[in-house]
Amino acid sequence: MKKDNVTAAQNAVKAATLSDEDMAELSRQTVASMDEKNPVVPDGDPLAQRFHDIVKGLESEDGLALNFKLYNVSDVNAFATPDGSIRVMAGLMIIMTDDEVRSVI
Repeated sequence: MKKDNVTAAQNAVKAATLSDEDMAELSRQTVASMDEKNPVVPDGDPLAQRFHDIVKGLESEDGLALNFKLYNVSDVNAFATPDGSIRVMAGLMIIMTDDEVRSVI
């Protein structure tokens, strides 16, 4: 078996055995790193107000508290982590309607 295949198999087993606590900690670390590297659109910015209007009422899902940030980057992207963190890039907001952004979230 090739080394890459063994490594992939080991990673798959490790991922399948992560506890909820492990996932939460990995989420916190990932989000903290991303938040540190990406500037957030300031609250007074019209794009930030539009974003707040879009996510209003989406404070939780199935008992999980959600937290949102809008990164001031031109990428057309968004991501969510198991801890309820949802990050949207300004580039996505610029090219999509409110309903389209909601569907991504």
